[in-house]
Amino acid sequence: MHVNGHPLKCPHCGGVSFRREQAQLNTAGMTFLKLDWLNKSADTFICADCGRIEWFLDARVTGSSTGEGRDCPHCGYFLSESVAVCPNCGHPA
Repeated sequence: MHVNGHPLKCPHCGGVSFRREQAQLNTAGMTFLKLDWLNKSADTFICADCGRIEWFLDARVTGSSTGEGRDCPHCGYFLSESVAVCPNCGHPA
């Protein structure tokens, strides 16, 4: 799994299996006005091995297992099928 073009790996245990959920980012002002439903949400990824939670705003999830692209052989950045050069490191794809 890749998030925003980068491989997702737990920094605590090194796990690569995650469960995706969403969490609301409450603010004191919106809670005071009883408008919590207007707050933004974050994408959370919970490590299946240790339970650590990684948080992302506007996560774009892709994965080479979905058949929609591949990993850069140099840096691991997720590449769409049409890309000839990695936008992250400049390595030919």
